[in-house]
Amino acid sequence: MKKIVIYFLFLSLFAAGCNKTKEAKKQENTNSGPNIIKVVDSPFETTTTNQASIKKPLAPPGKMLLYDYNKAYLIDLTNFDILASTTIPEIFNSNFGFEFNGTTGDMLYFTLGASEYDGTCMNKDGSCTNRFYSTNIYTNKTTLLWGTEEWPTQSYVVDKNNIYFITQKNIKNDSILDLTKPDNYTKIALDLSKIDVTSGKMSQISHKEFENVFSFGNFTITNDGSKLYMTSSGKKPQSDALEELSVNYIDLSDLSFHSLVTLSVQNPQDFFDEAFYSPQQNYIAYFVRNKPFVLNIQSAKSTPMPDITMADMSNANLVWSSDEKRIYINTRSGLKYYDVETQTINPINNISSQQTFLKNATDKFLFLSVQRPESFEGKQIYRWRFEVYDIVKEKFVKLPRILETLDFPGIRLAN
Repeated sequence: MKKIVIYFLFLSLFAAGCNKTKEAKKQENTNSGPNIIKVVDSPFETTTTNQASIKKPLAPPGKMLLYDYNKAYLIDLTNFDILASTTIPEIFNSNFGFEFNGTTGDMLYFTLGASEYDGTCMNKDGSCTNRFYSTNIYTNKTTLLWGTEEWPTQSYVVDKNNIYFITQKNIKNDSILDLTKPDNYTKIALDLSKIDVTSGKMSQISHKEFENVFSFGNFTITNDGSKLYMTSSGKKPQSDALEELSVNYIDLSDLSFHSLVTLSVQNPQDFFDEAFYSPQQNYIAYFVRNKPFVLNIQSAKSTPMPDITMADMSNANLVWSSDEKRIYINTRSGLKYYDVETQTINPINNISSQQTFLKNATDKFLFLSVQRPESFEGKQIYRWRFEVYDIVKEKFVKLPRILETLDFPGIRLAN
């Protein structure tokens, strides 16, 4: 089975001067970033808009779905009671697509039929088929939506009601890219297919071709299922940039393609590591040259997080709060958060950073996997446990005992 490549992307951005006064730093943070960052015309011959409309914050989530291996639990975020639970019929990898509809109780998820490491078949029926299922957390009813032995596409995304597959192919030049040759720029075909969750049938709904594009990546769907966001890297032959990165979306109502922001890459040593969309896709947090930045998609301004580098972090692990006001960061000196409005870094008390992995956050709670010591056969060992930290009360929440057995569950928040 071909390994699924979901996220890939190159970007360049650069942070300027550190030895400035506090007021100067604040002024620097209001600018669009250093000189190598500039908004340019989209490299795509397609409908574009240069300004994104700001989306209203989501209502605070009232429920949380936890899923881990073959179990799922629906949790009330008021008192952390378990509202419902169910068994997922087959082993699945929680790093892949999983979505939850808080209104209907339906979960859409993907199961790997064979091990990525040695090809061992993992389905209970002995098959190696990759499958998409729907399971209702309230009724425990599971429906097989689609399955195949081969994986036909590179990427997919799941919203609350649909499954979309994205295939991209170089249709102009299959050779290795040589950016020094003007005739070596690529032409990418981007195909979008959709699974009908009622019939289980897949059909292609869009085919678009793009000149001078290297690749698309970082696919995500808006909470209302109306837009498919993605980033892309490319370069127009006449451009003096090494590369150009765009934030784009497909409007799923009419399948039109729009480019929101295009950034110019001019330093060959800059490398983009990973993108973290905010819940409403108003912002993107990312790392360049070991430095975290926040891009405001509406204003096209990129702001470096002050006093934080990759060397200060325990890992490249950060999460957005559900209201988009904070970005939580795991640093070697403790957990901290970046305030999007004030553009400041602030500490979080009572949490050690060395044995902590951030999972998700609301305006009130931080969801973590924490390494805790325990006794095993007369020896002290460390085991990962899922825990919830109350940001307001600055203490950990007492969870039902069954939830304390979870280690690295996937999390979906719902109203």
